[in-house]
Amino acid sequence: MADPYESTHTGAVVDTAVTDIKAMVGAGTAKSITTSSTLAVGGQITALGGITTSGTVGFLKLPTQGDLTISSGAITVTGSYHRVDTEAAASSDPLITINGGVDGAIVTLSAVSSARSIVVSSGSGNIRLGANFTLDNVLDMITLRYNANAGVWAGITPGTSNGA
Repeated sequence: MADPYESTHTGAVVDTAVTDIKAMVGAGTAKSITTSSTLAVGGQITALGGITTSGTVGFLKLPTQGDLTISSGAITVTGSYHRVDTEAAASSDPLITINGGVDGAIVTLSAVSSARSIVVSSGSGNIRLGANFTLDNVLDMITLRYNANAGVWAGITPGTSNGA
């Protein structure tokens, strides 16, 4: 008997070059889809077994989701990578609270300008790091993961360019 999911599609086919995608269908039957170009998905993708890349691509790319400006010590993230600026272009501004995100979400933040300092503050809001971390160069970055049970963004890796 032919597999009913082999040629059944819901919604529009976005890329006719799609030949192989892995997805859980029905009672856990694995299917594959591969594309040599962009696969545009309008909704959410859940990868239960992880995401694997091969060939020369092999990188997870996090496009900038837009610049955020601190307002009263807070920003609201809408994606996995944002550049952050101080409120009213102040020379320095503390980032105390990060709004947005879901359990397990990962966000990387960097500074909009090397002329202004973003002090990512640990412990006074919902950010938990070993110590405060300053983004004072456009090459400085910090990556955090959201823990919904604790309601905090925990630091994974701060990285500084040391002005290089």
